[in-house]
Amino acid sequence: MNKLLDRIDLLQKIDTHILLQKEGGVTVVARKFKISRRRLYTYFTILKDLGAPIEYNRENRRLQYKTNFRIQIRVNTFPQIEAPKELYKKIKDITLKKIILFNKIDEYIFTKTSGPTTGFYKKLKLRDNRECGNTLYEFKNMGADFYFDRTDLTYRYAKRKRFNFILEVLPFKIPE
Repeated sequence: MNKLLDRIDLLQKIDTHILLQKEGGVTVVARKFKISRRRLYTYFTILKDLGAPIEYNRENRRLQYKTNFRIQIRVNTFPQIEAPKELYKKIKDITLKKIILFNKIDEYIFTKTSGPTTGFYKKLKLRDNRECGNTLYEFKNMGADFYFDRTDLTYRYAKRKRFNFILEVLPFKIPE
């Protein structure tokens, strides 16, 4: 499976673990998800950047949210939905910054302003054509159905559907 989707899935699993108030400290949680403690702290930083009030309750020996909090990540293919750009500015993890890049690609393809690959990498602020090609390949592997139209020298969606990643932070009532 795609690395980005794996990381998003793990972020949601950590959120669910905290939300359900399962017992266990950082070491137990890291072992459960088969990642290092350091990697787990990276995910905690991402959650905190998104506004998650994570704390460790020593009495109950579990991670918990101080207030009602929930993160929801989904992929939409509806043309009218826009990505929440203000929320993306808070993301510091390089892998999740790909969401921003994929949304830019989506915008350029949808508005038919991508242009040829030689100039497209400059619009996306990538190093070179090779990195642009790899990013487009990864975007296509995630399910985006697009092609390069040689007559207009631009990328187009095959079925005119957008491919937006939406990252939402939702208030959530903790079950009793």
